Order: sequence, then structure tokens, then C-alpha cells
Amino acid sequence: MTKMNLIFLIILSKLFLVSFGEPTDGFIEVALTDENFEIQKPYDNPLEKRYSFENGTHRVWVYADDKPYDPNSLTQPHTEIRIQGLDYWLGLWQFEGSVFVPNGT
Repeated sequence: MTKMNLIFLIILSKLFLVSFGEPTDGFIEVALTDENFEIQKPYDNPLEKRYSFENGTHRVWVYADDKPYDPNSLTQPHTEIRIQGLDYWLGLWQFEGSVFVPNGT
């Protein structure tokens, strides 16, 4: 390795180390209200059979034989929480959440 290559690698490694910050750098926390949440669930089930919110935790249930959220939809069974009013086209987003899928489901 030549002296010039070594200098280049040292400079490159310093740039590499200082260019990375915390994953949340540049983001601001946005509080969500009930109006920001749209729950899509099977059209033939009441909301409480597929969704709950207790102690700060949103829970959804999906079963293999569930119907789509709309009788005319071609989507597969799903229950989802959609964030509305703060759409992605406004800029870059980062979402933080935890997901638990029980074994055998």
C-alpha cells in the first residue's frame, strides 16, 4: 500500500465515522391523536373483535379466514392501523413500533 493510499483511507475512515449520527437525528416527535388513526378491519366484524387500545398499546387481530376491509376489495385478510392527516408526502418519516406475532400463527 502506498503512502497516498494510506492517507486516503485515513481521511475516508474519519469522514465515515463522523457522518453517522443517531438514527433519529433530524426527526421531531409528533403527537398523534385519535383523529390520526384509521382502523381497517374485516367488514363483517365489529371493531372490538379486531382492535383494542389499552394502557398505551394498540392491538390488532388477523385470522386467515377474515374477509377484506371492504366487500369490493381484492385484498387478503388484514387488520391495520393507518396513520392519516400526517401523510408521507409531507417529508421523510420514521416509525417506531413493536410487533409481536405468537408462535404458530
